[in-house]
Amino acid sequence: MTALRFLASPLCWAINLILACSFLHLVSAADPSSSTFVHGGGLDNVTFALNVPKNGTNDLFFHFNAPASTSWAAFGFGDQMDGALIFVVYASEDGESVTVSPRLGLGHVEPQHTDDVTVALFDGSGITNNVFNVNGMCIDCRNWTGGSLDITSKSASMIWAIGPAVSLTSDDLNATIRYHQVHGSFDMNLVQATGLGGVPILDTSTDSSSGSSDSDVSAGWDVSPGVAAHALLMIVSFLVVFPGGFLFLRLFNRVWLHLGIQSFGAFVVTVATAAGIVASKKDKIHPNIDAAHQILGLVIFVLIVATWSLGLVSHLIFKRTGQPAKLMLGHRIVAPMAVGLGLINVCVGFHFAGHNRPIIGFVIVTIIMSIIVSTAIMVKRRRAVRKAAVNTPAAMNFREGQQAGVGPEAPPPAYSTPAVPLESFQPAGREVHR
Repeated sequence: MTALRFLASPLCWAINLILACSFLHLVSAADPSSSTFVHGGGLDNVTFALNVPKNGTNDLFFHFNAPASTSWAAFGFGDQMDGALIFVVYASEDGESVTVSPRLGLGHVEPQHTDDVTVALFDGSGITNNVFNVNGMCIDCRNWTGGSLDITSKSASMIWAIGPAVSLTSDDLNATIRYHQVHGSFDMNLVQATGLGGVPILDTSTDSSSGSSDSDVSAGWDVSPGVAAHALLMIVSFLVVFPGGFLFLRLFNRVWLHLGIQSFGAFVVTVATAAGIVASKKDKIHPNIDAAHQILGLVIFVLIVATWSLGLVSHLIFKRTGQPAKLMLGHRIVAPMAVGLGLINVCVGFHFAGHNRPIIGFVIVTIIMSIIVSTAIMVKRRRAVRKAAVNTPAAMNFREGQQAGVGPEAPPPAYSTPAVPLESFQPAGREVHR
């Protein structure tokens, strides 16, 4: 009876209430602290949640998901690629798991894998419903070569990106990735994310962000003014100026006009080369000028200068001596080689920048340009051959005779009665039968 009275007493109810509240507090405290960023909605959204364990370690927990219809997706710590710690996610070799590659951003180039940071994946990581899902922990990732993460910041800079819709399945942490198609940046409250360590648990019933703000999103091409100027000037030079100068020489035989146009083209190539080098250094796009596109570009620049120099010197020699210079043979060999390599390097440049679609259009325009130039030269040569045939000595004599009124040679005189009478050679005394 005493036990029953105690269970029914207000004191017992108070104790039960305190215990229940304590249990709820412990349950809520078991959820790791986090800040969340969400871009887009549904299965096509990009979600990133970060947890900063308050345990004195240099580790971080995170959740990340993005559309698996793309070749790769990534998030990173920093306000731009250069100097950022980037985590690139793509499908594993089996097509069901995910590979998470920690990389260092070195500028507007493909990030390079680093062994200084390790990523551990937990349950729930993989590809589900065509979505990359990553539940992971990065070890020793609050500081890296070239940067660090300030966990006391309420607006830490973060970046994200999505690659093109091409196939990529690899277990290699150094797998090559194509240029991003969409990218953005956002700020995240790391103070809010600090607390009990663990993979952030997201509320899937809402797409709202928590502790972050979407500050910038860009899609499509993302090039600096220097790179854009370099590309435009090179295309104009090799696709318009140099072929145009060649046509003026072959069609109109205007040597000085040809020299002026090609000199302008050489000047434009010089400016474009300088713009490319400056952009490479400034934007850290292979600043050591060691990429295939850059090396080939320097070789072409030397050939262009050599072509222009050979042409000018040969013309000056001809003006002075009246005889074709032997150097002109070198000019005629080096010039088409330089222009041909220049057109090829434009395609290499598009691929170098990660924009492969324009290559098809450029090749089509180049073919059209080649047909126009070849057709114009062919028509010019045919007209020259016809003109040469009309100006042969025989043709000129024929025209002179026509102009003097001399007709064709008179036919031989007709047969007539001979002047000498015919004589009979019949022997005398022989009878002739008639």
